Amino acid sequence: GITDLRDESDRTGMRICIELTRTVDPRQVLADLFKLTPLQQTFGVSLLALVADETGRLEPRLLSLKRMLMHYIEHRQEVIVRRSKYDLERARQRAHILEGLLRALDVLDEIIALIRGSKTADVARQGLIQQFKFSELQAQAILDMQLRRLAALERQKLKDEYKQILALIKELEALLKSPRKLLALIQDNLADLKARYADPRRTQIADRVQGILTTHDLLPDEEVWVTLGADGLLVAQRRGAAEQRSRGTGETLVPLPPSAPAPLLIVAANTRDDLYLFSAKGQATRVSVHQIPEVPGIHFADLSGFGRRDRVVAMCALPKSDNVPGTSEVPGTSMLLFGTTQGKVKRVALADLLDQASTNPQVIGLEERDELLWAGLSQGGGEMLLVTIQGQAIRFPEDDVRAMGLPAGGIGGIKLGAKDRVIAGMALGEQGSRGAGGQGSLAIVTTACYAKRVPLADFPAQGRAGQGVIALKTTPRLGQIAGAALCSPRDQLIFRMVGGKTRAVNAADVPEQGRPAQGKFLSELAVGTPVEGM
Repeated sequence: GITDLRDESDRTGMRICIELTRTVDPRQVLADLFKLTPLQQTFGVSLLALVADETGRLEPRLLSLKRMLMHYIEHRQEVIVRRSKYDLERARQRAHILEGLLRALDVLDEIIALIRGSKTADVARQGLIQQFKFSELQAQAILDMQLRRLAALERQKLKDEYKQILALIKELEALLKSPRKLLALIQDNLADLKARYADPRRTQIADRVQGILTTHDLLPDEEVWVTLGADGLLVAQRRGAAEQRSRGTGETLVPLPPSAPAPLLIVAANTRDDLYLFSAKGQATRVSVHQIPEVPGIHFADLSGFGRRDRVVAMCALPKSDNVPGTSEVPGTSMLLFGTTQGKVKRVALADLLDQASTNPQVIGLEERDELLWAGLSQGGGEMLLVTIQGQAIRFPEDDVRAMGLPAGGIGGIKLGAKDRVIAGMALGEQGSRGAGGQGSLAIVTTACYAKRVPLADFPAQGRAGQGVIALKTTPRLGQIAGAALCSPRDQLIFRMVGGKTRAVNAADVPEQGRPAQGKFLSELAVGTPVEGM
């Protein structure tokens, strides 16, 4: 679409004029120039620091510039508090001594007589303590006092020093009680450092001027369903306003687009979001949603740092983390929850993933024969729910799982029996379920096409790493658990059959039963192949 390019730079500045054909959109050309040329560049910096976790143990973490500055400010606050406490203690000791010296000057004749009448310095010290009620520290200072202190000017110096010490004590006590004053002192110290050591900048840092386009401004702003098929193809399907829901949950309980391929995973997203993919090996990678085409789609390996042999088991959409500073929609307290097939669980600060997403980090350490099974988002204070193929389920507070760094391994979430493994995991919000009023259910389906919905209230909260309770009593006729998902009666359940075909069933058509019940045989699923997942 470019027909000519002219360099019109002169002494007033740099200017390049690009002429286009009539058939192209100038904004799209500018977006391509931002993406494919050095018109805009970023320079990566590895900001590695030792950061204390919740237990105070230091561990190395890669930080963003903002988080690095936050940790620096916290460090400076700690240094100033410790220094101020030390200075305050010394000032109080000095004030105590000065009080003794000033009081001693008021009764100087009696003190001189006592000292002259004492055989040793120890006797004199004890006399000062007993007769004049001085402390041991004050008594020693009086004995060490030089004769020149008796002069009028020297006495005035002691009084002036005492006033200064009292003012210093008052200032330090006020500083230790006021976090605002601590931050103001840090600001003054940095301004002083800048005044003494700063060199003139050779580059400029300018505020973003209204009207100047960035790559983010040029991205389309559309709501889409992002599906991942069994063949590894990512597809972004536009959705209507009536279908829009909160995005970033990673849940699969959404209407299936008619033209989408058989999906393994579905998430609601915006074209300005980032899509995070998680592999069975415990790695994560990031893809811009606007790069994902509509049908027939594109393989995730062509957009991300994963290879075609990697198997994606979870994904979630989040607002871009590299937009204009201060405009991120991701709360700083957000957490990522992970679960493995062998019943391990882990909790990670979402900010840690955002900081390192470009490096395709390992988000959980896995033992031999273990795989990452699911990932979910949480704002803290919620619960985790795990379901196994042999029909056991456990529900426990997510706060039982302490936050860890990305490379760390998980800890026990459920105790598994022989030949058992976790088939589904999910994060429950503060109300314990999905949907208004906390009236959610757990939909369960077996390999033999039996399904039911169990109210989440039937699953009692218990401690982590237990055996859990029965979610469905499996038998050879029912088969094992093939999948489980949170739902409400208005949802649509998508069942994935062996061979890749899918069947859609309204959640309201699946009966709500208790935990030990066997469920209902869904004839619409009985197509000659067992159920593989949901």
